Amino acid sequence: MRKEYFNQDERATLLPQAVGSNKKQNFLIIGITSEFVMTGEQKEQTECIPEERIAHVLLCIKGVLMCICVALPISILAFKKNNELDDVKRTQTNVDYIRLQSEMLLSLEKYFTSDNTSNSDKISSYWNNFFIKYDCCAVREVQGTTNDFDNTPWCTTSGSCQATASQIPKTCCKDVTQNDYQNAPATCHASVNPGTYKTSCIGRVKSLSVMNIDVCQVYLLSFSLLSLGTFQIFEAIIALVMLIFIHKDSIRKEYFVKEKLK
Repeated sequence: MRKEYFNQDERATLLPQAVGSNKKQNFLIIGITSEFVMTGEQKEQTECIPEERIAHVLLCIKGVLMCICVALPISILAFKKNNELDDVKRTQTNVDYIRLQSEMLLSLEKYFTSDNTSNSDKISSYWNNFFIKYDCCAVREVQGTTNDFDNTPWCTTSGSCQATASQIPKTCCKDVTQNDYQNAPATCHASVNPGTYKTSCIGRVKSLSVMNIDVCQVYLLSFSLLSLGTFQIFEAIIALVMLIFIHKDSIRKEYFVKEKLK
C-alpha cells in the first residue's frame, strides 16, 4: 500500500478546514499536522542515508587496508632490513683488512707451488680457482714483474716462475677460464704488460662486501613495488564495490521519484 504525505500547498488548504473555534484545539491540530507532514518529508529525504553511510564505511575500510597492507609491512621490513644493513656495514667496518691482507699474503707465499688448477697441492689449486672465479690476481695489486708471487715456492723452489717462464700465474690473466687458462698469452703471464692481468684479490673482497649491501637494497625495493601492486589491487576492488553501491543508490532514488509522481 502506497503512503501519501501532505505537501505544503495541501497543508495550507486543509488546515483552515480542520481548525475549529477553540484556540487550544487549533494549535494542537496545527502541531500534529505539521509534525505529520515534516515526518513524511524527512522520511523521503533520508531514504538513501544507509547507502551513503555504507560508502563512508567503505572509504574508511580502504584507508585501513592501505595502512595494513602497505604501510605497516613496508615499515616493518624497512626497519628490519635497515638493521641488517647496519649490521653488515658495522661488520664491514670492523673487518681488519690490513690483517686479512697480511694473512692472505702469508698463505700465498707459504703454500703457492703451482699455477695449475688441478694440482695435487690443494691450497695451490684453491688459489688458482679463486683467481678465476673471483676475477682477481695475487693479494695486492700487481705492479709488474715484481709482485706477491716473488717469495712463493712457485718462484723460489720450483715451477714455471722459478724457470722464468712466467712472472704471474696464467690463471691471473684476463678473460681466462678453467678450460683455456693454459693458453693465456705470454704478454700477460711472462711480460706482465699492463691491462692484461686482473685486479688485486683484497680489492675484490672489499667490493664483494659492498655488492652484498646493494643486493639487500634491491630486495627491499622489489618488496616495496610488490606491496604497492597488492595495494592497487585492493584499491580496485574497493572502488568496484563502491561503484556497485552507488549504482544501486541511483536506482533506488529513481524508484522513489517515480513513486512520488504517481
